Amino acid sequence: MNCTMAEKLHFCQYCGKSFVRPGSKNAHERIHTGEKPFQCQYCEKRFTEKGHRTKHERTHTGEKPFACQYCQKTFRHSNSKNNHEKMHKEKPYKCEFCEIRFADLELKKKHEYNHSLRTFKCKYCEKKFATSYKRKIHKKTHKRKKSYPCKHCDKRFKRKDIKLRHERTHFGPRPYKCVYCEQNFRKAGEKYKHELIHVGKKPYKCHYCEKRFRKVLTKYKHETIHVREKPHKCDYCEQRFTKKNEKKMHEMMHKEMKKPHKCNFCDKRFRCRDLPRKMRRKCMK
Repeated sequence: MNCTMAEKLHFCQYCGKSFVRPGSKNAHERIHTGEKPFQCQYCEKRFTEKGHRTKHERTHTGEKPFACQYCQKTFRHSNSKNNHEKMHKEKPYKCEFCEIRFADLELKKKHEYNHSLRTFKCKYCEKKFATSYKRKIHKKTHKRKKSYPCKHCDKRFKRKDIKLRHERTHFGPRPYKCVYCEQNFRKAGEKYKHELIHVGKKPYKCHYCEKRFRKVLTKYKHETIHVREKPHKCDYCEQRFTKKNEKKMHEMMHKEMKKPHKCNFCDKRFRCRDLPRKMRRKCMK
């Protein structure tokens, strides 16, 4: 039977909303109870539905299982892939310097001309880029890699002396014993952090939300999720930005494309080549 035609026989015990499947009803009721049984295996975050957890975990693993059928670009979520494929159908002309696409070839050429007017030079080498974003990605190649792995665990280090100092922590006496279990530690601070697991205390609070953590490193790792967030979306395309002023600067490029004709007397721009008579007189004054 079609789901739209099926009877909704399963009712929420808190608000009375009806559902076709019991699983949908159970997932809905968790909104009322606040229960989040599905925890991410990489961080402390929890979710009401298993599918939401799976999508979140891809931000840790980098997995992108959904590929575009036109250019093979991969995405974490199917809706992101679908939105991307619409650009191929509706806007087939892609800028050679950035990710913006156009329905008209002439608009694309005018946009690319704006890129040619400004170049962004890398401070480490002589290489130049059409956008500041591409230069930022390139700069990461200059950063020193962690080429020294620890012999006893999976950690890697940028300097050999730091690696040797770390390797010493795998050996030596452990005089500090946990009061709740048989585990021993080299330092009193390590023992204290471990005992927090037994008592359930979480002394480290996130600077951006109400979440708390037992370990300060787990807190720092969680805070990077907030730093990576880009809440400000461009009104003209799919690009997102961390800061509102970055979004405004980007949108100016779209506005210039819509008004390609600039006045010879002032900074105003227009869609039509011929200025209205009233505006021309004002500018000439």
